[in-house]
Amino acid sequence: MFKGLHRKRIKLLKKIGGSQKFWYNRGEQFRRNEGGTMDRKTRYKQQRAHKARNKRVIIGGIFLFAIAGIVLFAGYTYYAAKNSVDKMFKESAVISSNKSKEDTSLKASDVNSKFGILLMGVDNDAEREKTEHLDSARTDSLIYMVYDGENKKIDMVSLPRDIWTNIYDGTGTGTIATTAKINSAFTIGEEDATIETVQNYLQLPIDYYVNINFTSFEKIIDAIGGITVDVPYDINKKYTSDNTGETLIPEGRQLLNGEQALIFARIRKMDTDVDRGNRQQEVIEAAIHQALKINNVTKYQEILDSVSEDVNTNFKFEDLVSLAGNMLSGFDIQKHTFEWYDGESYDGQSIVYIQDYSYNEIRNDMLKALGQAPADSQADANTETQTGVGNETGAGTGDGYGSDVVDDGTGY
Repeated sequence: MFKGLHRKRIKLLKKIGGSQKFWYNRGEQFRRNEGGTMDRKTRYKQQRAHKARNKRVIIGGIFLFAIAGIVLFAGYTYYAAKNSVDKMFKESAVISSNKSKEDTSLKASDVNSKFGILLMGVDNDAEREKTEHLDSARTDSLIYMVYDGENKKIDMVSLPRDIWTNIYDGTGTGTIATTAKINSAFTIGEEDATIETVQNYLQLPIDYYVNINFTSFEKIIDAIGGITVDVPYDINKKYTSDNTGETLIPEGRQLLNGEQALIFARIRKMDTDVDRGNRQQEVIEAAIHQALKINNVTKYQEILDSVSEDVNTNFKFEDLVSLAGNMLSGFDIQKHTFEWYDGESYDGQSIVYIQDYSYNEIRNDMLKALGQAPADSQADANTETQTGVGNETGAGTGDGYGSDVVDDGTGY
């Protein structure tokens, strides 16, 4: 299929002028098992050993890259595409501050670079704001990725939105504004507060970010003719609370419109946050595959224009074209999953803590992907104090970012 797409791209490039080289150069839960005998570390290692390592042409979570690349390679004019992408550009003071503090050679325009990316899905549901008396958006999805152009590999991990951590103010000065759930950082200082908070939580570099409003996906999905996904169970009307009421999406393989796709991606209290994150990635991936089938260049322009109104990123146009061109030839995707347990904050909120061993192992995997030497234990580097009570008992100062409840061996 993709070889055919490549040949088609060559023909289109000849039609619109310029060599192929020119165009490339332009943009070149974890839960305790009651009564189980397996210790948690053994179980975790076995889970990691069985994780799928699939090769995919384009991964879920970077829909923006895919559309930008498809649009250009399908023949959408360079300047028209650039105009749409330029509307999305928004510099990050935190990332700029990082780069001024230390010289970095990580550049998206160099397809062989290695760098960190933070993907944000923003929740600004008007109905939720009205019923929950919220006057600002929160990040509904946070995914940290390492792009390794040299080895054509991407590592990615989703961060549970209820992680309890220090929230930074987004000035890049290391100023802590409050302690709360990680998804509330956006209410403090939008993209920059989220970037600074996640960067300090993971102790990993963020060189680029993409922030997309989830509600914009309705327009995108409808524009490409819907997506086909496997629905694991009937999804009913009150999908944000109990699964009762009118059936909106029946179980089975279904073609979903934009509204249904958003419901499928965001349904709560039916399964775990891990499952929810997987559904969101499934929706994005299905959208990418559907977009690849479109032959109408005008339709691509419509999609890109609709995205540009609801996306912020510090990727420049040339960066996106370069990345999309490189990814079309195939990438190895490594998905990681944090192991966590439930807790309760000092004010009674249901929160999440990441297990120390899970945090350290995944962080080391990300450092390796970045070409950096992994730390023996991030526990020695953490200095932040967080207040909360986990199901394992205890509250106090954590020795590892995001793993701040001391494990006394009593379970979860």
